[in-house]
Amino acid sequence: MGSLPHTSLPDAESSDLILTHPTQDEKYATWRLNSKEWKGALSEEDYLRREPYMETVPLSKDGGMQHWVLTSEASPEGSKRTVLSSCETLRKRVLVGDAAGQVKEGIAYGVGSVFTDPALRGNRYGARMLRELEKVLRNGAEPPECQQQRPLASALWSDIGKQFYAKKGWPAYPSLHVTFAIPGGVAAGDAEAARHARPITYDNLKELCDLDEKLMREQLAKPRSDGKMRFCFAPDYDIMRWHFYRDDIIARALFKDRGPTETKGAVAGPDGKRVWVLWVRNFHENPQDTAKNKMNETAPAEELAESFAAVMAKAHGYARDWKLGKIDLWNPTATISSLIEASRLQSEIVERHVDSIPSMRWYGEDEGEHVEWVANEKYCWN
Repeated sequence: MGSLPHTSLPDAESSDLILTHPTQDEKYATWRLNSKEWKGALSEEDYLRREPYMETVPLSKDGGMQHWVLTSEASPEGSKRTVLSSCETLRKRVLVGDAAGQVKEGIAYGVGSVFTDPALRGNRYGARMLRELEKVLRNGAEPPECQQQRPLASALWSDIGKQFYAKKGWPAYPSLHVTFAIPGGVAAGDAEAARHARPITYDNLKELCDLDEKLMREQLAKPRSDGKMRFCFAPDYDIMRWHFYRDDIIARALFKDRGPTETKGAVAGPDGKRVWVLWVRNFHENPQDTAKNKMNETAPAEELAESFAAVMAKAHGYARDWKLGKIDLWNPTATISSLIEASRLQSEIVERHVDSIPSMRWYGEDEGEHVEWVANEKYCWN
């Protein structure tokens, strides 16, 4: 996938430009290029293994994940066409509650891996690709015979601040997280508290996802007087497994001397009063650089102080075991915030201004400013 000489590059507004699906060779060439920015701790070789693998997991397969490129319809016959910009989309199930408390289910798209070859940047190809992509997503990215319903929204997570995508129709939403430091040793009482938490594995994950969705539907069904709709990505089994499969393949590549970990989170408390947390790991380019490794958590659905302490103690122990320097929890609810404040955990509230900025474009009947994005947590990201 070579670059054309600058004088031969098409104008970003040219009618010759099209949004289409890449060939397999173009897909691999794009992965090779963007690996420099997104492979993290992986080698390029392992990154090129991970990306096609992620196309095969339940959320992605059968057209759930689609790859897109902006290219020129006027490429010389027999020559390799130039990929001007690229991205991918991931179809996800969503829940929406209106002001009257009526809850419906729909679909939305996560947009990810938006990338332009550095040699081609400054020509507005990314902006043109997003403009063409928005037209496709608004009507449903699948072929007409496969579409069951029109999408309600698309979302992306900006690593270039809040303004770039907002100007293109994806306004930024709250970008807060709480960072928990990981003490070098086990704090007094942590070991005892952790004993009250049970591990979450693939065996009990679906049960908790189903319960989490039930609780989310109950929250969305509460009428509200301000007229706002509430929107969330369904915290379902497939969306959680997507993160865990990704987490597993990265850890296997980086820690070949360690067996796979079955633990995906922790749960504590009796039925009806349980608190649970799910986590994935994020490794720096040097996995032993614990100050930059982190663990991302998804907040629980019901909370009690004792159970919260138990799952957090379990999380701290897991983070120490994997040499992770901190834990991040995105957009905590008021209840979670009060539990954190009442706990003795060392934590800091961080507002992100550049990286991982949740941005959502609403396609429903009402204007986007009348939509509240609830459960805007790390599990939504792709």
